[in-house]
Amino acid sequence: MTTVTAPSAWDPASEARLIAALLAIAGNRLGGTIVVGSAGEVVHAWLALLCGLRSDHSKAMYVPIGTRREQLDDSLDLAATLSSGRRVVQRGLIDRASGQPLVLLGVDRWTESAAAHLFSVYDQRPQSNVGALFVAVEDGAADEAKAPKLLSERLAFRMSIEGLVADQVCMPIDWVERVTSARRNYPSVTCPQAVASSIVATAAALGIASSRADLMAVTVACAHAAWCQRDTVSDGDAEVAARLVLAPRARCVPADNAGPEETARDEQENTTGQSASERKQDDAGDVETSDGDLQERLVEAAAAALPPDLLAKLGAATGRMQADSHYTRRSSRPAKRARHGRPIGTACGDPRHDGPLNLLATIERAAPWQSFRRKVLVSSPTAPLAHRRVIVMPSDIRVTRFKNVSPSLAIFAVDASGSSAMHRMSEAKGAVELLLSECYVRREKVALVAFRGARAEVLLSPTFALARARRALSSLPGGGATPLASGIETARTLAAAGRSGGQVSLLVMLTDGRANIDACGVANRDRAIDDAMAAARRVALDGTAAVWIDTSSALSGKSASLAKAMAARYVPLPNAGAREIASAVRSSRPVPS
Repeated sequence: MTTVTAPSAWDPASEARLIAALLAIAGNRLGGTIVVGSAGEVVHAWLALLCGLRSDHSKAMYVPIGTRREQLDDSLDLAATLSSGRRVVQRGLIDRASGQPLVLLGVDRWTESAAAHLFSVYDQRPQSNVGALFVAVEDGAADEAKAPKLLSERLAFRMSIEGLVADQVCMPIDWVERVTSARRNYPSVTCPQAVASSIVATAAALGIASSRADLMAVTVACAHAAWCQRDTVSDGDAEVAARLVLAPRARCVPADNAGPEETARDEQENTTGQSASERKQDDAGDVETSDGDLQERLVEAAAAALPPDLLAKLGAATGRMQADSHYTRRSSRPAKRARHGRPIGTACGDPRHDGPLNLLATIERAAPWQSFRRKVLVSSPTAPLAHRRVIVMPSDIRVTRFKNVSPSLAIFAVDASGSSAMHRMSEAKGAVELLLSECYVRREKVALVAFRGARAEVLLSPTFALARARRALSSLPGGGATPLASGIETARTLAAAGRSGGQVSLLVMLTDGRANIDACGVANRDRAIDDAMAAARRVALDGTAAVWIDTSSALSGKSASLAKAMAARYVPLPNAGAREIASAVRSSRPVPS
């Protein structure tokens, strides 16, 4: 009996073909795969391979970007209903797919809510979606924006097709028969408890919190055993599952779990020139692999597939995604298809997704055509419509448009320490009052944080009340040490609270950057600078828009380094007045994406 093993070199083409075979064997138990690369000839060739391995898969159905929610599920066909005078239901894409592969295009631009609605509709039709698979295509490169988290959790694999050509993923000889045999033997494949426990432990070592990944890894191991014509999952099958399923989901680099005794033993083996495997063969012969050895092998197999800069890429991706969603938003722009806010008129559209139905505008639009429509419809097949009081056509439907203004929050973190604090306080008060007057007109909020002594203090909670702001500004204190880390962290907390409430935050730092109090309130200049740098990096990771105004009389590199760590715009204004500060803040407001 011929045994088929995993590709030894793990080249992208062999991995792509193996993933197609495993999906054809296990069916919808694995969900599908995420494909990194443009949807070109390679994707079409790989889909042809996937559909060719299953007799019940004839062709794939594509779900383009911008597909509306009602197009996925069965919904009312508004045009056909109004034309025929009876309720006409339009079948959704998932229902029309009938278990065929669904290709989701441009998933790196999908939202979490769109992915949730897709799987909600899919899970409601278990009978018609037997064997259905999802192929989510990311148009960007491997280190750019990722698919929604829900898609990554539901789909077992993630593969890259960059650099491949269509001929590399064509149908190998005899694979159809092998897949048919593997599908027939797959239900009888068993997974030993030790192997399943090692897979779970490997997922924990890689920082994977979802139990769905463990189940999919065990499923892949069983499918690979069936593919290799085995009745029991072996260590090699578990290694393939760790590499294909667990490695793309890793959130941390696995630590070295070798203890002091093992390390000393390894060093002794290196000095004697004899490996551990050779010594086992000499002393005890062939023995079964222990659970600990299997877990180490699975961790090594998964770690081999991890990029060397995994942690840096994870942090950069998180900061970029949050920055895209918060930094580039503007508070005064109209939201697309807003369903609440200030009405700004009506437009032709579909009430299911373009806005609420404006009944009065719809009737006004249809009224001038009633006589003409009754004359035309009397001799037409749709004569029953002529007996209606008002004959409404799809072109008459009008929806209300709204201007939805997202609230904006400007947070001023002012350095109130030192002998020149009174000068900085007067300029900060003037700048805040100038900006507050503008924010009051736009209904934007302002908050004020002052840091001096041992900690920072919120003097003005987010508000757009002029009287309350002036009272807080009049009592702004000054003097003392500089707890810069506490000031940045307090402002960051206010920005996070505003972001959770749907506000767009702008952080304005007015300081000379000379920190001398650490995050614990202890006077230690070196640790204070390190804590301030760490707090600035957390602000950048949150994606909060920031402006760093250097108010020191003699400019130094400290403020510039902190501003760079915060990803803030650096404005060196040692002699800045209130109007200059206000102008710098206005020009740094978040802009539309």
